[in-house]
Amino acid sequence: MHYQDRIRTAASIVTDFLRQYQRPSHLDNDAALREISAIAEEVNALASTSLSPEEFKARIIEACRHIRQTYTQRAWPMPAHFIKAMELIAIKASRSAPVSAKVTSFSSATQIAARRIVEGEPVGDGWLYGKMALQLLNDGLVSQADINRYREGLRQRAEQVYSADQVAEMFSRLERRHADAIAVEAGKY
Repeated sequence: MHYQDRIRTAASIVTDFLRQYQRPSHLDNDAALREISAIAEEVNALASTSLSPEEFKARIIEACRHIRQTYTQRAWPMPAHFIKAMELIAIKASRSAPVSAKVTSFSSATQIAARRIVEGEPVGDGWLYGKMALQLLNDGLVSQADINRYREGLRQRAEQVYSADQVAEMFSRLERRHADAIAVEAGKY
């Protein structure tokens, strides 16, 4: 899911949610739109980029449900309420997320990287391409779908920063590194 799609999704859900509350009188239309935009930005920043579109929507809806259950005012909740709700929902999700049975001790870098991937935390590209990625996959600590989701996120972030040629060169190098690691593992080198 691209950044703009995530922002649109978050803004849409937040806007629908806020309709049940009274807009604060000090907010004109432009200020209200800026407030919704600020909330959408905060919500997006607190939701892992590894979430699928459905998981992303569900996470925001769950945060809104939490606010509805705990918020007692008639006016719109402040962005801080959304931030706290998103943080609580993320903690709740991480506690209930199935973690691979092999990730029991966090003593090695491989296990730490696996835990981070499972929990949607950032990892370096070395864990996505090459020898270390193969180790994660071969040990069954993460799935190919997990790796692919992170690779797509890496590509999306690179496309926001670099030119198309630079992105193509970068991913060509990464894919060569991965192919070389596969060849070494297969005993071709």
